[in-house]
Amino acid sequence: MGFSGNSNFALFTEQVDATIIRSMQPKSIYPEIVRKVSVNKGNVREYNKITSDTPISMNKVSEGSEFEASTVEFDRYVVSFDEVGTAPRLSKRTIEDAEWDQVQIFLEEIGFAAARTINNDCLEVLRAGVPTSSPDHSVAATALWSAATADPLKDLSLGLATIEANDYGDGRLYGIMHSTPMAYLRLDPNVSRVMNYGDASVLKGKSLPEIFGMKFLTTNSLTSQTGWANLANTMVLGLNADYALNYYERQPLQTEQIDVAKSRAIDVIAYMRYNFASVRPNATFQITGVYS
Repeated sequence: MGFSGNSNFALFTEQVDATIIRSMQPKSIYPEIVRKVSVNKGNVREYNKITSDTPISMNKVSEGSEFEASTVEFDRYVVSFDEVGTAPRLSKRTIEDAEWDQVQIFLEEIGFAAARTINNDCLEVLRAGVPTSSPDHSVAATALWSAATADPLKDLSLGLATIEANDYGDGRLYGIMHSTPMAYLRLDPNVSRVMNYGDASVLKGKSLPEIFGMKFLTTNSLTSQTGWANLANTMVLGLNADYALNYYERQPLQTEQIDVAKSRAIDVIAYMRYNFASVRPNATFQITGVYS
């Protein structure tokens, strides 16, 4: 880059990755709800789904008798790893003049964009994988959560019941929603008062307590290039994070700094390669109509 003699540029180079990742991590919800699978080569990865959720049964037999054979059948699918990235431009004068507050904001915005993108991709796969018939894991809310007749706890219980019916009610359970319905869930009397039996922890803290063993994540990354944006704040997505989603990481977030020809500027290229797969759809559910 030609900056080796300039301490400001050396400092900038050292801070690029650290600042971007530090700003990305708190806003990334996907690590909590997926099973990570590292991929070392290639642009595609095969994965399998079992055709039945209970393919194996165990039976009692008399002494010396043979056990019954079981067959586990799979459907095979493929995910590809497209590069996802950005290349915002920064003036070299900003670095030379040590305008570190501007540089920090610049790098933070890259991290925020990375978190929004990967969250959206994760949630899009989760949403698309929710079964809506045979079995139906889509529950309509009793009423809008902003209405006086709303019953969020009933809605959440019925959502959980869909995965409990398929033996996925144990383990790490999560509900994910937009900040708007979350605001009404926090205000629900059963959440803020009854569930805490006089303990004001919900009012003191930012996070909700577990409800029916389920933890909650809030994100405004519920958007989609396929039209899901219209549904972004109207639903709750739920899953058993021990089983439902696989995260295939081909290349974690990396950066490059490239001089712009005939210009005193640099492009900070940030990119990653990954994909998600819903490997056990019956471990997912959705609650629709929570907000209009």
